[in-house]
Amino acid sequence: MNGFLQRRYGGYQNRASSGTLSFGHDFSKVRLHSDSPVTRMVNDQTQSGGLGEEFTKGTAPAPAATPTPDLNLGGEEAKPNTTAPVIDQVELVSSSAGAVKGYAEKLDTCDASLNKPGPFNDMAFRGSVANVHQVQFHVSQGNPSDLRASRIVNRTAAGRGQTFSKSGNDGPPDHEYSFTKDKMVIADAPGWCSKLTETDFPVSYSGDFALYAWDAPTKQILASIAYHVEVKKTHFSQGDPVNTVSVTEKKIGGTVPSPVKPKK
Repeated sequence: MNGFLQRRYGGYQNRASSGTLSFGHDFSKVRLHSDSPVTRMVNDQTQSGGLGEEFTKGTAPAPAATPTPDLNLGGEEAKPNTTAPVIDQVELVSSSAGAVKGYAEKLDTCDASLNKPGPFNDMAFRGSVANVHQVQFHVSQGNPSDLRASRIVNRTAAGRGQTFSKSGNDGPPDHEYSFTKDKMVIADAPGWCSKLTETDFPVSYSGDFALYAWDAPTKQILASIAYHVEVKKTHFSQGDPVNTVSVTEKKIGGTVPSPVKPKK
């Protein structure tokens, strides 16, 4: 974590993965696919959430044991609480219009910026491709800094003639958080953020995400959003790759279904 974030959020490092929240479902029961050693070569938790250098280096990082909080993913509504912040709007921002600034200009291996939502496509130097976006939770009452987030992903990526899958906890890490006076913002850039070569292509990334905003003191889910990211690039210098993000569901005061179902 950089110095700025340490000063601002020092007490909340690893906020979404520390401790246990009581939402009615044990998040540890959400399955995490590791079908073969090669699937562990894919790492969504690079600095921007894209596929990292481990893929193109051909080395598999050791899998990290990430604790996950209990979330109510069964559609139960959050009970009213007068002390909790009130979220009245959830918006996915995928262009510069309405984007929240303040992220470090270069936090990922794509050379993309989380301050600049939109399709990112490097045709000259790295070949990387990613979908930069921000999810903004607007708070009409209370302090946005009381909020935390948990993200679940079910995605399949393909490249270099191989397929990589991941289902389960996806952070978000600390550097993807930003707070304004009336918003908690979670930025991400899933896709291919490595330095690619022509032989790595075609590459693709198809992921379903659910992002849950919850109140840290009361441990209630206050709002959630589900969205789909689709990226396809056929060659290094392709100027018009498929690179989209679309909202599939929003819910204020409750939970959208998880893309990964808990084990029974």
